[in-house]
Amino acid sequence: MFATANQVERFDQLYQELLVRREEQEREHLARQLKSYGKYLKIAQMTFQKTPGYQNAKLLKDITKPLNEFASEFEGVAKGLDEPFMLFAMGMGKYGKSTLLNALMEQELAMMDELPKTWKIDVFNRHIPKNKAIIVFKDGRKNLLTKQDAEMVIQGEEKKRLDSEKLVNKMYKEVMRELKTAIEKKEYKQYLSQTHLYESDVTEVHWGVEQSALLKDFYLVDTPGVSQKIMGEMKVNIQEYYHKADGVLWLLDATVISAGNSRKLLEELDHSLEAVGGKAENMIGVLNRIDVIRERGGEESVQQILQEANEIYQGVFEAIIPISAKQAFEGIMSDDKYLVEQSGVTALNDVIKKRFLQRSKQIQIARKVQAAQLLANRVKYHFSGFKQRLIEDEARKSEQLFHLDEELAEKTEQFSKRINTLINQYQRSVQANIDRYAEQLFDIEGKDSQRHFLEDRIFESESLARDINSLQQQAREQMDTINQHYLHKLWFKEYQHLDFQALPHHEGDTPDFYVGLQAGRLDTDGISFASGTGIALIGAAFLGPIGLLLGGIAGALGLTKWIAKQFKLGGLKSDLKETLTDSANKVATDLQQGVQDLARHIGNSLETFSEESFSSLYGPSDEAKRILVLIKEVETRMDKQVEPLSVKELILQDRISKAKKA
Repeated sequence: MFATANQVERFDQLYQELLVRREEQEREHLARQLKSYGKYLKIAQMTFQKTPGYQNAKLLKDITKPLNEFASEFEGVAKGLDEPFMLFAMGMGKYGKSTLLNALMEQELAMMDELPKTWKIDVFNRHIPKNKAIIVFKDGRKNLLTKQDAEMVIQGEEKKRLDSEKLVNKMYKEVMRELKTAIEKKEYKQYLSQTHLYESDVTEVHWGVEQSALLKDFYLVDTPGVSQKIMGEMKVNIQEYYHKADGVLWLLDATVISAGNSRKLLEELDHSLEAVGGKAENMIGVLNRIDVIRERGGEESVQQILQEANEIYQGVFEAIIPISAKQAFEGIMSDDKYLVEQSGVTALNDVIKKRFLQRSKQIQIARKVQAAQLLANRVKYHFSGFKQRLIEDEARKSEQLFHLDEELAEKTEQFSKRINTLINQYQRSVQANIDRYAEQLFDIEGKDSQRHFLEDRIFESESLARDINSLQQQAREQMDTINQHYLHKLWFKEYQHLDFQALPHHEGDTPDFYVGLQAGRLDTDGISFASGTGIALIGAAFLGPIGLLLGGIAGALGLTKWIAKQFKLGGLKSDLKETLTDSANKVATDLQQGVQDLARHIGNSLETFSEESFSSLYGPSDEAKRILVLIKEVETRMDKQVEPLSVKELILQDRISKAKKA
């Protein structure tokens, strides 16, 4: 039994309805996943912001601030599923994008050549009134303005950008001679870009235009240059907007190929595609300025250039169409059908409809999946440098503090031995003096004379003071050397190789505690161990006992000197030696305590300094592992692929949809 024509028609209708329903469910499923990326990143940003000291942690704050912008981009991709097909015009040089877009839209937009194209995309949208424009910001905000007001806003943003570019180029030239190494120059460029180069919050401008055949089904998009030159270096920025494209018209210059410079075009294209993850499958090559080739060598030359282009870009483009954007626009404006046909724009329109329009919904879904992966990769790349630097700096901090403790302990031990050696030598010398000169004390009259004799001849106070001061000076100098060495080892700063104090016009760009570092000294108030304190140490240790000894001698002098020498000399020597031992031990203990205090002070000061500088970049060091865990969680989430809708989910979604309608 065969189906009737009506049954076949009904089956076909049901099949088409099923395809439409499945496509709708796939789009809804994809939109939910894309929005979930955005929601996750917003939550991640709030989690990072809970880090203690977050507001003062420069690098942590800078690296997490854009998460909200990434979230908006994911949400924008999701919204793009409900919008017309986004057809981008792209290319490296001035290959006629504006003229081509005018021709494809079949109207002249005077502002197209006047508006800046270095930092935003211009979307030509038939759904907006012709005299209106919508400005879209990084955080997803939109502002509806008159076209005139929008142009003024954009011109103002461009002026800020150009003025800032002039400023950074001027600043770089002024300082360039002071920068000795390549890494210093690189860091200074980074500094200028981050602190003085203006970056607009505007990412898109949607301009209202009249409807044309192509605009009925597409949004046409004019793009910034694939790269721009700042401070002598090329900055590739295609990855900032490529994920928004559903399809691409990539402009090539036919005259460049004819001049034998096809390798240049290929290198330009490879470099651009590399920035967005490699070869794309949504690109049509537009070989512009074919009219120049035709004038030089006729149709045969056109075919020859086309064949060469196909060989060069084999597998890169879905098709390569030779056109003359100039002839196309002139023909459309003058209603010259022959010129329009000869320009190749009709063939281009046919290919656009065949390659893109007939499969627009499927292409959009595929492109949004790719866009999600591109954005996810950008998020991971965004964190990669920060993560590596945090890991290295955390390890460096721990390692250098460990080495500092070791070196301070070693130096303390060295000076402890030197103190013991000095005091032991001093004791042997004074003991000999006691045996040799103690008897003479009975012949000296007056306490002051006796005191001077004891201090100078027996206890050699001035000599000991000089030795102590010399040892203290050496200890201080050697501890200062350690201090200076580790100050630089433990100084964590945003630009690791730049010394702003040495750069003209940058004296105020160095934080206060960095200025203290450059001065080369840490605060040592409260540390008694310093050169010149030898006399004080000796006085504290010896003056009291010497006074008691003098009292004993005065009592002995009440007897005859001969009797005193016979009966009191032995006791005097014993008292002097006991005083020597006690006082020398006290001096040694005080000296060793001074060395330990100085080492402890330097260690504590350096540890505090390193923590302050580390925290100024990343937040407290004890939060570093938590921050790395959070980054790993973000990376893991970004690695999660956008999953297609399974048959089970499709049936479930269908039942949910029917239940809602019921």
